[in-house]
Amino acid sequence: MADIQHTLWVLPHKLRDNASKTMTMVIGRLNALFLANCLGPVNGGADQVVTAVARLAAGPTVPAANFDAVVFIIQERLHSFGPAVGGSAATENNVAGRTFLGARGGDLAEVYWGQCVSNGEAAAAIFHEAAHLKSGQGNDMHTATVGAPHGGTGLRLLRASSFSDVPSEDDLDFYRAAIARRIIPLRTSVP
Repeated sequence: MADIQHTLWVLPHKLRDNASKTMTMVIGRLNALFLANCLGPVNGGADQVVTAVARLAAGPTVPAANFDAVVFIIQERLHSFGPAVGGSAATENNVAGRTFLGARGGDLAEVYWGQCVSNGEAAAAIFHEAAHLKSGQGNDMHTATVGAPHGGTGLRLLRASSFSDVPSEDDLDFYRAAIARRIIPLRTSVP
């Protein structure tokens, strides 16, 4: 079998970088701390190997492939794409992002740039929402139990309320296992 190539596309929509965070730094953190640790054999087997990278989308449409995910970054939760896809905008002030599974036109994940105070927090929020997309799990993801190879400290960033911007081994194991799932249809442009 062929290797599984996964790209986590980050599509910014009308963003303003600031002194505390930039998209370039967030993508760097996603690659160095998150996706670099999600590489390797799928489910412990030797026949398929995952390669993964985060990329910043350059245009309004993402050239996504079979195992990719797309997370939309918008300035504030008040500008949510949720209502455009049959969902609702977040009402809580402390929410960094939302994922709409079963949305019209395909699942949609969004992160609220203004809610993230640092590059680390923005990267963690993108990883969290991408994990919802890749696993196809809503709130169930927040309490998932991860088995081998680590099955240790439990989820940190993928819990409902996370106060960390560093993933646990279980966060990485959960995401690595979800990479092989295809998102159909995959939303590649702003709704």
